[in-house]
Amino acid sequence: MAMHRGLTADQRREQRRRQLLEAALDAVAENGVRDLRVRAISARAKLNDRYFYESFADCQELLLATFDDQFNRALTGIMAAVADSPHELRARVRAVIEFAFGFIDEDPRRARLLVELQTAEALGGRRAEMVDVLTTVMTGQVRALLGADAGTDETVTLTALTVVSGLLDLAAQWYRGRLDVGRPQLIDFMIALVVTTTDITGALERRLAAPRDGEAAPGR
Repeated sequence: MAMHRGLTADQRREQRRRQLLEAALDAVAENGVRDLRVRAISARAKLNDRYFYESFADCQELLLATFDDQFNRALTGIMAAVADSPHELRARVRAVIEFAFGFIDEDPRRARLLVELQTAEALGGRRAEMVDVLTTVMTGQVRALLGADAGTDETVTLTALTVVSGLLDLAAQWYRGRLDVGRPQLIDFMIALVVTTTDITGALERRLAAPRDGEAAPGR
């Protein structure tokens, strides 16, 4: 295989792809997802336009690849935080939430990507997929830590879905500057929310099993 400056053709292609991903993240951080243009992205990446099409069909495909790259990094870190934390709910929740904030703060461009994830139609499909993945992670962890005390599978899944969606929106609102609370206070609130929500599943299931208004109780 041909070599150039010590790199193979495949390595050079991957290097150009990384330059485009970085350029896209820069553009999203500055102006959001609406005005991505091939020529502008290529110029940011210091590449000829033809190299854009070497890796991506259009800017939408580049945007999704940029999000996927960042989410895969985040998910790897989340799973590492889970593995390294104590086998106890509050400690594990704190480890994951503190990692998530640290991950975003490590590269300020990620905060705008999170905000766009919550608001931009172009990322709507990816938001749904991300929520599904994180809901699965939370469901698995709640079940692993609490066992049968976590509640039925249906209740655990619905609760996790509600909590994950809420936490993502809460974080996005905070990074947009719409919440007048400090980061430590927000993290403590998020932890308390998750722990409290798992604590009330028994009461929630009893309420769900109770007769609806106007219905007779079972056996009557």
